[in-house]
Amino acid sequence: MSATDAPVAPPEVQQPPVVATNTLQHPQQPPMYAVILLNDESTAPQFVVELLGEVFGLNRQDANRVMLTAHRQGQCLVKSYTKEVAETKVAQAHEIVSTRGVNALRPGASCELHFTVEPLEVGSNG
Repeated sequence: MSATDAPVAPPEVQQPPVVATNTLQHPQQPPMYAVILLNDESTAPQFVVELLGEVFGLNRQDANRVMLTAHRQGQCLVKSYTKEVAETKVAQAHEIVSTRGVNALRPGASCELHFTVEPLEVGSNG
């Protein structure tokens, strides 16, 4: 057998690198903030219910529940959002209160309808 007739070894096969599939990182969820309705004795309940529906997208039943809970307990969670969305929703609500809320007041009362934004506690729902 001559050198040219010698068997040729097959080329080495390159194996792809091993990649761990369970190490994918999921984006961290942004912290959530609660929009809280504070009790207001002077604004007509119907206006509050309509405002909750218009700004926060609550149906009439949920809006009534939120309004009554705030009235009875002093405050109520409306909904939870990221901080920027919560602040925007509260600003929208306060703008509507300042422009249309005067018509929803009991005679001789000043409008005190107010919402706050607070960090949502872990385990809370909104």
